[in-house]
Formats: sequence, C-alpha cells, structure tokens
Amino acid sequence: MIEKSANISIAVIGKSAAGKSAFIKSFSKYPEYISSEGQGQTTRSYSEYCFITSEDDIVPKANILFYDENKFADIRTNQSLIKLSEIDKTIEKITFDWIAEQLDDEDYSIDFKNAIINTDDFFSFEEFSFLDSGKCVEKLNMLFNTVCEILIDLCKQNLKSTPYFDTDVQNQSFENIFRKNYKQNVDINIPSNESKIDVTDENIFETLLNFMFREVYKVIMSYVGADLEERKVNFVQSSNPIIEFDVTDETKNHLELFLKVLRIDGKKQSYTGLISKVSISSIICDNFYTIFKRMGIEKITLIDTYGLDHDQQSTESVLVERYNRIFNVDYPQISNVFFVEALHSGASNDFSTALKVLYTQRPDIMSYIIGTHIDDHEYNFLKGHEKWFLSLDKLIETKPKLNGKVMDFLFGSHTILTTLKRNNIHKSLAEKRIEVMRKRFGPYCSKIAENEEFYNEINVITIESIFSSIVDKEHLGDEYININKIVNKLNIDNKDDFILFLRQLIAKATERSKIVFISSAARTRWRIRTNLQSYILGFNGSTLDATWRRIFNDAYNEVFTREVSENQNGFAKKISISEAFELIGNEKIAFDELINMFFPYLFRKKCDCNSVTSYVDKEINCEQCKQKDSFDNMCIWGLLINAVGTKDFKNRYLYDQVIDWLLALHEFSEKCNEDFYDNMFEYFRISMLDYFIPLCRIHNARVIEKKLKKSSGSYFDKKDELFEMYKEEYDNEVQRDMFYLNTGGFKS
Repeated sequence: MIEKSANISIAVIGKSAAGKSAFIKSFSKYPEYISSEGQGQTTRSYSEYCFITSEDDIVPKANILFYDENKFADIRTNQSLIKLSEIDKTIEKITFDWIAEQLDDEDYSIDFKNAIINTDDFFSFEEFSFLDSGKCVEKLNMLFNTVCEILIDLCKQNLKSTPYFDTDVQNQSFENIFRKNYKQNVDINIPSNESKIDVTDENIFETLLNFMFREVYKVIMSYVGADLEERKVNFVQSSNPIIEFDVTDETKNHLELFLKVLRIDGKKQSYTGLISKVSISSIICDNFYTIFKRMGIEKITLIDTYGLDHDQQSTESVLVERYNRIFNVDYPQISNVFFVEALHSGASNDFSTALKVLYTQRPDIMSYIIGTHIDDHEYNFLKGHEKWFLSLDKLIETKPKLNGKVMDFLFGSHTILTTLKRNNIHKSLAEKRIEVMRKRFGPYCSKIAENEEFYNEINVITIESIFSSIVDKEHLGDEYININKIVNKLNIDNKDDFILFLRQLIAKATERSKIVFISSAARTRWRIRTNLQSYILGFNGSTLDATWRRIFNDAYNEVFTREVSENQNGFAKKISISEAFELIGNEKIAFDELINMFFPYLFRKKCDCNSVTSYVDKEINCEQCKQKDSFDNMCIWGLLINAVGTKDFKNRYLYDQVIDWLLALHEFSEKCNEDFYDNMFEYFRISMLDYFIPLCRIHNARVIEKKLKKSSGSYFDKKDELFEMYKEEYDNEVQRDMFYLNTGGFKS
C-alpha cells in the first residue's frame, strides 16, 4: 500500500542574513526558546530541528554533540589550509619560504594568524574568553606561539631537501619545545620512512597544524566541564561528549552558546567551534498543526547546513565536496531542499551554481524556494496582490514585482533551464523541475510584528502548497511508466544499447578517481592505501570522501541521470537512458526521476543480504570475500575487483609514490574488458528487474490513487476497471493482489 511520508527531512540552504534560522524556528510552538538567528550569523555546525505533529504541550529539548578530538583536528586543519590559500591567491602550494615571509612581515603575520585561529565563519580562540576568566585563551595563544616557533625553526632547517622525515630526531625536537611550554610529554604522529609519504613543505605544515588542533581541543575541553557545571548543565567527559537538556526560560541562554556567537560586553562568546551537531525537538506551531495532521505527517526535520553560506564565493570544487558530504554521507535520507532567499533590495542568489552542483551530487533531490522578508515591502502593495500571495499555485495569478533577484531569476529568465541543459540534463526533466519550483514558490514572513493575520495566511498557504507537493511527489508527474516496454528492452538482443552507458560509466569513474586522489592530502593517501591493501574500497575522511562508492556515485550521476553522447554514422548524438528504453513524454520524465534514485540499488553490496540500506556505509569492506578468495561477478564490487585484479591491490612497492600507484590501480577503463561488460550488462539487467521495476510499480500505484480520487462512481468498481486496463497496457506481470494492496487495499 502506498503510504504518505510520516517523517520528512529537508535541508535548508541560504546565505547569512537570508533568514534561514528565523524561518526554521517559526515552525516551533515555542520559537522564543530557540534563539539561533543574528544579523550575518554563519551556521557552523549541523543544526537539526525536529518538529512533531502533536497537541501535547512539551517544551523543546536540546541534544548537543561535540566533535571528538580527531574530527575536530582534521576539520580545523582543512579549514585553515583553505583560509591560508585565500589570503594569497598567487601561490599554488604552501611552502616554508612563503610561511617565513608571512611570519617575518608584521601585517602578513596578522593575516596568517587570523586564518588559523581567528575566523568568524569557522573558529576563533577569542570566543572561549569566558572560560576561567580568560585563562583558556591565554594557554591557547601560548600554544599557537609555540607552533610559530617550530615553523620558524623548520624554515631555517629547510626540510624540503630531506627525502623523508627522520622520525626520532624530529619528534624529539617538537617534544622539547612543547615540554618547555606545557610541562608534559607529547607524542606527535609524524609519518615515518615506512609510510612512503612524499615529504613536501605543505605536508609537514599540515601535520603540525593537525597536531596543534589536537592540543587545542584538549586545552579547551579541560575547561568545559567546570563551566557547564556552573551553568547546571549535565555534562559527561568522553571521547564524544553529549549534552541533553530541556529548553526553558532558565536554559535558553545556554542554548544560544551552542547555536551562535554572542557578543557580551564587547567580547565574543560561543561553543559553536566545538560542536558537530545540535538537535532540537519541538512541538509544531498551531498554524501548521492542522496542515501536517491532515497530510499524515508525524515529524518534520529541517536541517540547517553549515559550510554553505560562506562557501558561496568558493570554487565549484569546494561546493562539490560540501554537497557530497551533506547529501551522500551525513544525510542520505534527504530528498528535498529549501533554498532560502531574501526578498529585499540588494539580495542576490547563486542558484545557477548551487542547482548545478546539487544535481551532480544528488539528482533525485527536489528543490523549493522560500522567499523571506516579504514584510520589507509596503503592506498596501502586498495586499494589492493578495490573490497571488494566497494562491496554492503561483502560476495561476499575476505575480507582483518583488525586491531581490530571486523572482527575476526564477520567473523572468531562462538561466535555470540553460544551466541544467548545459550540464546534459534532458530538457523535459529540467522543465518539469522548473515548473514545480515556480508553481510552489514560497513567500514567507518569519518575524510578524504587525498585520499578523495577513502574514500568517501567507505563511500557511506557502507551507500547505510546498508540503502537498512534497507528499504527492509532484515532480514525478501523473503518467504511468510502461513497465512492459522496459522489460521487453531488457533482453540480450538489446545489450549493445545499454553497454554504451556502462562503458561511459567506467570512463567517468576513471576520470573521477584521478580528480579525487590528486586532490587528497598525504595523510589521506596513506589511509586510502592502507584500506585498499585490506580490500576496503577507499577511505571516507573528515574532509574528503575518497571511496569507490563516492567515485561511482559521481560517475553514475554523470551518465545515468543525464544525456550522453552516442556516435551515429560519424555524428555525435545525445541520448538518455530513458530514450534507450524508447520512453517519451511524461512517462519519460517519471522514469528519469526514478533512475535518479536508483544508484543505491544498482551499487548495493550483495553479501549484505542485498540490503539497499547498506549504501550509507561508504567504505565497502570486501575482506571476507578475499579470505574466501572469491569475488562474485553478481556483486558490483566483486565484479570491479575482478576487473582490476587482486594482485594490483598489493603492488604498491612497484611505484615511487603512493599517488602513482593509486592512479594506476584505478585505470578502470583499461582494465575492464569485453567479458566484464557482458557480466556488467547481466548484473544491470537483473538489478533493473529486481529493484527498478518495483520502484516503477510504486510510482504507477501513486498515479492510480490520484485517478481514483478524481473518478466518479464506486471506488472499487473503478479500481477493477483500472486494473484490467493497467495490466494489459502497462504491466503484464502485475498480480491482482499486489495491485490492490499498493492502491489502497481491497473491498471489504
């Protein structure tokens, strides 16, 4: 039986000051307890806001998860390297010569220091000035000064001429300096000769930074317990510290410290630099309770994503990594995104890049636009366009001219369409997405000070419009997918039509692996190598996902969710996988949307009992199959390992550098022969029949339910008629029992 989604998770993306936090907390029955917004406040960690459809009167609850030491150090190290690269865009790599120049110049040294320990959007020593009357910050500054001493020493030694670290001497040198300042033993994890990591200035610097941030974490956490005890917040020191408390009048100020950076008496105060995730649960507000109750929605989770508001000026490659981390690693269950854009003068948007990158990482995600700050317009102007604001379908009424660029971008230009088309997304699918985005555009007023009734009406209409679209999966359309046609095409006679896509999949995976591995740091490559030699397919680090699953996910998205080039009689022709199945019109759109969801089914791990839920485990572990000395060609990962050759997983010693071995190992295009593609087609064919056809049946059942609701006469008599028609024209193999079960049950 097709069930409405009881639990819906949505990512909320927007620039600082766009009104994300105010929009999110307006869903709560107690918004005054969730003070997360501030002018220009940057989101630093994931914040999950869980709103429960209930009539109970329960105060919000907060769950705060701190980083562990390793992840804190890895993330802060990576952020520091990015910040340093931004202060001098003329350099390609960080060298000791460049570091010496920064430390010798009074002005440069300030930039250098701020990039590492004083950034508004990531982390700052100054924010911990409230811990033990500033003693914590004093110790942190002492630590940073010590690191600068070590850097000066390294610059003088000019270690870049040394082939490998002399581990014992180097550790002793570092230890002596840290003992002098901290009176404690220090064990620095410096790569040894055996690790075969290439020694560069940047790698040495990265290692030192990582160690420094481990020490920073220890110093800060040594003060945290006493501070939280004084605030009467229960806190237990552990490798992954967690805090839980009810948010009340007495504790709401404590919650602010975990959500944003406060300024008290001119000084910054915040715990956000230590926080991995903040989870807040609350009862839904009265305005939306009836809507969600009627739709059968029991819980809505809005996820305020970090690293996107300040990454908007970063390179596309940085945004790719952030989106991959959010939507494929941390929150694979998300299938919808809200882009929050301010409707006031001067507001801009970056939809062109954001939509393109989002589609490359998760093409199945549907995007909606929330237009905030409508109350910046004259009230009489808004009332003059009341019909449009209070319409569930924003394409019916004449739209007003609102401030900001989002309206022109969405309704007045072809930029979205051309952006998607230039990235080989079929026009019909792109047009359907844009139609839904326009139809369900959501004007919103988060802070209602006056004219409350009118603004509340607008908000209620926006929420009802968007969530009805989400629940009904409006972007999939309302046409049947012809399952007969798909099944008939999946036979050996049509093998070459699909091997075209399989070859391009392997070619794109080869290209993608080069990009991922070349961009990896030395310590990451060491972990990748260690895993691969144990038949663990890649490494999912804190700052880079370098797994086979990620590589093939990217490749799949480039090939199966877009158009690819086919050579016909010397001419290049673009073709999509749906066209290979000879699908047209609205059924083609529905197929294209479903194929966007198919990756975790196609790239499932067979030894996990065919579980598609195992796709969240990024590091595919094939050690057991190696112990049995048998890699199954009917498991996608076994098929790929057989093509690569097990001996190549162990021949690192043949190459001077780890990167050379990694690139050679992942030359999938060279290693996949005709036998591979024959086996791959058979695997693809069976996966389509076993997993994709059921997805099509679920979609078709949803279409049938819509048609039944619109029909006149007896519901079950009409269902009997639809079954006979549907079986003959669309799905010869469907069983009556399953048809009735999927479309609302049987006649009693």
